[in-house]
This record gives sequence, structure tokens and C-alpha cells, in this order.
Amino acid sequence: MAEKDKAAAPAPAAEKAEKGKKGATEKKEAPQQKIKKVSDNPDFKYIVHLLNTDIKGDLKVEYALASIKGIGLRTAAAIVAKAGVPKNKYMGDLDDAQIASVEKAIATMTEYVPHWMVNLQNDLETGDDSHLIGQDLLGKNRDNINLMRMIRTFKGIRHEMGQRVRGQRTRAHGRQGLAVGVIKKAEPQGGSKDAKKEDKK
Repeated sequence: MAEKDKAAAPAPAAEKAEKGKKGATEKKEAPQQKIKKVSDNPDFKYIVHLLNTDIKGDLKVEYALASIKGIGLRTAAAIVAKAGVPKNKYMGDLDDAQIASVEKAIATMTEYVPHWMVNLQNDLETGDDSHLIGQDLLGKNRDNINLMRMIRTFKGIRHEMGQRVRGQRTRAHGRQGLAVGVIKKAEPQGGSKDAKKEDKK
């Protein structure tokens, strides 16, 4: 019996060695990423191109519109109401006609929203209200900063210096460049007040 047990013992070790050789030759398959199924609609669009912006199709319409630069949640709600699109619908479920109506509602926003809701009121050049989106908004912002720098307003000078513009404290925060660190004032020649008190005692 003892001889049979000794003969049977090395068998599992041999099996492990064979498995190790097989594992070295076989390549492991990478796990496939599963696409999150949002809708049963066969025409569902996972990316919707609107106003030179790629919008995720798996977002609800209001939140999807808020991902465009220049549109927030309140403006998105006004746009959705004007376009007549259900706000609980996913952006990828909208058909081409609904996307066109949303685009038209964004283009004509100044006609149906109040004066305070647009992001460019009383334009310096035209005097009209308009709502800028995307690269137009970034370009206009850059032009306004350059104008302030050119006419040497306080805000323009602060922008030019790279400092805080809106009256924040800068003693402890917003420190940039090489001069970072605390510089202690030099003690007067007579020594500190504490040292003088000790001498009197």
C-alpha cells in the first residue's frame, strides 16, 4: 500500500507542470467592454452632433444641452420647452426633426427668454442682446479682456499681471511664480521686546 501511495503522489505535480506549459502558450483574451444599453430604439445615437459640439446620447435632453458651452440648466429647460421636446427623453432618442427644432430654439433664444437670461446684453458694437455659444463665447470673452487691457482699466491691468481681478485678498492666496514663501521682517538692532523684558527682570 505504501509503495502505491508514493507512486500516486507525484501525479498532481506533473499535472500542474503541464497546465503551466499550456497557460504559457495560450494567450488570455481581453474582457470585452459591454456597451450600456440605454434605449430599445434601433436608431439610438450614442453621439449627437449639435452646434459644433459632440453630445453624449445617453444623457437626458436638458442635461445633454447643458454640456454645450454657454448653455446652463435653466437655459436648457427654456430651450426644451420652446422646442416641444419631452425633457425626460434621452438625447440619442431624438429624431432629426426634433434635433433641428432644438437647434432652431437655440438660435432664436433672444425672442422668447427674458433680457437678463442671455449672456451678452447691450453689445458695445450693436447695442443688441444676443446669446453666444461655444467658440463664439470664448472669442468674445477674449476680445473683452483685450479691450480692458488696451484702455488700461483696473480689471485689464489685473488680467495683464495675472492677478486676481474681483477684489479677492492676495496676501495668502493666489501666489504664483518664484516669490512663494513667507518673508519675515528683520528684527530691530536693540533685539526683540521679549529679550528686553527678560533683561529687566
